[in-house]
Amino acid sequence: MLQIGCPKAKLLKEKIDQLDFESIHFEVVRLSGLTLQVTHNAASDEAAKAAMKKYIKTISELANLYINIQLIDAQGRIL
Repeated sequence: MLQIGCPKAKLLKEKIDQLDFESIHFEVVRLSGLTLQVTHNAASDEAAKAAMKKYIKTISELANLYINIQLIDAQGRIL
């Protein structure tokens, strides 16, 4: 699972919830403040993180913002 921190979390949620990108399906399971928790069906969290980074770069509204993507387990602990 991915945890994504973004100053425009609601906008990012709209863009990535139920997203299919590079044969990976992303689903936002929780929005808490400026943090999203996102599940995926990629082979690994690292592959999902790489694909998400590529997709976020295509969103012009988020071009100059700092976005933090971390790998977490099902209990929300950072790996």
